[in-house]
Amino acid sequence: MDVDPWAVVLRHSLWYLLCWSHTRQTQRVLRVDRIVGVEVRPETFTPPPDLDALRTVEDHFSQGWKYPVEVLVDATAADVSRWIPRSLGRMEPTDDGRTRISASTNEPDWYARQLAVMEAPFHVVRSPELQRSVAALGRSLIRAGRASTR
Repeated sequence: MDVDPWAVVLRHSLWYLLCWSHTRQTQRVLRVDRIVGVEVRPETFTPPPDLDALRTVEDHFSQGWKYPVEVLVDATAADVSRWIPRSLGRMEPTDDGRTRISASTNEPDWYARQLAVMEAPFHVVRSPELQRSVAALGRSLIRAGRASTR
C-alpha cells in the first residue's frame, strides 16, 4: 500500500496512523501494531493545515459499517457531544437547533444502548434495524421499571 502518513493518534491505548492512500485516493487509518512492513521513501509530504487528526480518526470509525444510521436529537450539537463520543457518528447542527447524527454500525443493539444515555429525546430517521433495537431496548427498560410481583 502506497501511503503518506499524516499523523499518529493514540486512542483507547492503541496507536493509529492517519494517512493518505495513493493507491485508493482516500484517507486511511491503520493500527500501528498491525503494520508488518515499512519502506522509507525520499519524498516529503505536507498534511492538510487544518487537520484535526483525532477527529478525523473518530469520524473514520463511525462510518463504513453494514447498517446506515441517521438520528435527530432534540438538543444542540454541544449538548449531544457531551453525552456521546464523537466516534459514534458525525454530529451536525440543523437549522432548527437540533442535531443530526450520521453514522453506520454493525451492531444496532449496541448502538441503541449508546444513544439511550442522551438526556434529550431523539428520533431514528433512517435504519429499520436501529429502530427495532431502540424499540426493544425501550420495552426492556419499561419491564425493568415495573414493580416486582414477588
